[in-house]
Amino acid sequence: ESKVTEATVFKDRAMVTRSTNVNLQKGENQIVFSNLTPDIKDETVRISASGSGEIKILDVKVERRFTAEIQEEKIKELQKKIDALNREMQIATDQLAIYDSKKAFIESLKAESVKYANQKILISTNSTKEWNELLRFLDANLSEIYKGIRDESNKRAALEPEILALKLTIDQARKVQQRNYKEIIVKIDAAENTKANIEASYIVNSANWYPIYDARVSSKTKQLELTFYAMMQQSTGEDWKDVNLTFSTADPLSVKTLPQLDTWFLDVKPLPQKRVDVKPSEITQGNINISYDQNFGLPKGQGAITGYITDIETGEPLVGVNVVLEGTHFNSATDITGKFYIANIPSASYNLKASYIGYETYPIRLNVIEKNVANLNLSLTPSKINVGDVVISGTRPLIEKTSTNAVRITTNDKDATIQLPVYSDVKAKDISTTFELNTKNTIPSDNSPHKVTIAMNTLPIEFSYTAIPKILPKVYLKGKVVNKNDYPLLEGEVNIFVDNDFVNRTYMNTIVANDTFEIALGIDESIKCEKILKNRFIESKGLFDGSRSVTYDYEIKLTNNRKTEEKISVFDQLPVAMNEKIKIELITPSKNEVKFNQDNELVWQFKLNPGETKIIPLKFIVEFPDNVNVFGLE
Repeated sequence: ESKVTEATVFKDRAMVTRSTNVNLQKGENQIVFSNLTPDIKDETVRISASGSGEIKILDVKVERRFTAEIQEEKIKELQKKIDALNREMQIATDQLAIYDSKKAFIESLKAESVKYANQKILISTNSTKEWNELLRFLDANLSEIYKGIRDESNKRAALEPEILALKLTIDQARKVQQRNYKEIIVKIDAAENTKANIEASYIVNSANWYPIYDARVSSKTKQLELTFYAMMQQSTGEDWKDVNLTFSTADPLSVKTLPQLDTWFLDVKPLPQKRVDVKPSEITQGNINISYDQNFGLPKGQGAITGYITDIETGEPLVGVNVVLEGTHFNSATDITGKFYIANIPSASYNLKASYIGYETYPIRLNVIEKNVANLNLSLTPSKINVGDVVISGTRPLIEKTSTNAVRITTNDKDATIQLPVYSDVKAKDISTTFELNTKNTIPSDNSPHKVTIAMNTLPIEFSYTAIPKILPKVYLKGKVVNKNDYPLLEGEVNIFVDNDFVNRTYMNTIVANDTFEIALGIDESIKCEKILKNRFIESKGLFDGSRSVTYDYEIKLTNNRKTEEKISVFDQLPVAMNEKIKIELITPSKNEVKFNQDNELVWQFKLNPGETKIIPLKFIVEFPDNVNVFGLE
């Protein structure tokens, strides 16, 4: 027997470590790790052994087994238990029959006794004693009979569910008879009798993780509390109970050998494009066409597969669909557009399987042709889930604004440094980062996402305001943060809270150490910014072949109703002339008072005191020949 003690989870797979303690005998020993998931990649198996004596690993093999023989033995044992319980059930049934016969006899005797007693009472006045003795006899026997009936009925009631449970177990065992599993067989030579710890590690595909964040901003302290979570799921067929978890950004097995260059051909004519339609066999869902494009850049004897996967009902791309060639290590996952790509596949016939949580899974038979890319688009159908009675005991919001899995440490000492708990040891390398959790975790094999806290830290945040009054008379608050961690913040979804109010959900790209990132914090109603058209007038110059000018006179009003000084950037624009006959002249403000860019966008930057109102004038002229129609004027 062995137990999963460690798991290192990558983006689309995991390395699992099992451990067992054994008593080795002097000489050759065989250790078998049995009932393991068939998803093990055989070439990744590693064995280590440690003990007080001299130990040498002689051989390691991975073999596939089938459960039929083991299940048959299990069924025989369960049937023996059922037979024994049935015998007890029969004994109880027989006893009930005996008690029923006694009961019938006593009740018939009681009826005859009543007749006899009535006759005695009519002819004699001294029959009371005999009557009482008869009643006592009948009551005593009936009480014993009724107690026996209750006892035997209780025995039957207790036996029936036990027998039913065993029968259900047999049914379940028969259903999984054709399932298979793998065994790791280890041969070890021991110089003497000794105790040893044997560890087996291997990689499986049925696990993955992705990062999400809670960003909690305090407007008073101008601090950002950033909690880093891993959302992970696994369906390896066994629960991970109290294991040491490590999350890694590495991509193991992605490159087994260096690619080789093929000959680069040139010709006076373009290479012909060969397209071949292949009908997949036994497709039960969707309408799938497979076509092939030649690609001479692929290695000799190898091809590739690509395509898009969507929802059959909505047509939306499905992100993170696991695409696997069954029986091989070739696999891929769809990106945000629903696209997948598997390259450098040896030419052969394969079963391609696309699996996604909540959708039906089915295999597709296709051929991989040398120096050709197979193109196929799949539409997956949502699974039909049958449920029994549902009891709703309560509801909870999608996001709890006032709670988190993280532990907070507070202090009343204003000068004290708040030390937040350390959740993981981070090892940042040149090409990958690992997060080793300091706590043990349990992840069941249910293919459902489970939230695990990786780290929580506090970073200073610099607030700034942005206004685009031409679009909206509101002021947007944004925060600028420097990643002061020694590790990158990986791309993922961010839930943003400001003073415990949920304000936004956004997506963050990877932020390396010491890099800066910005997060949108919503609209601040305490600051107003509106654009007012004061005047717009048209003026013509000259009677013949003259020109016309349109003058725009705006006023931008900015008011700070906060109790603190705030830095605000205001954006607006001038039109951009696409014809040399159109001239644009800025009157107010002067070019020294505002910043320009190549698209004629204007940027003002101000610091507004509490309660201060600022008026920004904007005036410009558009001039063009009178005989020219100008499009785009407001």
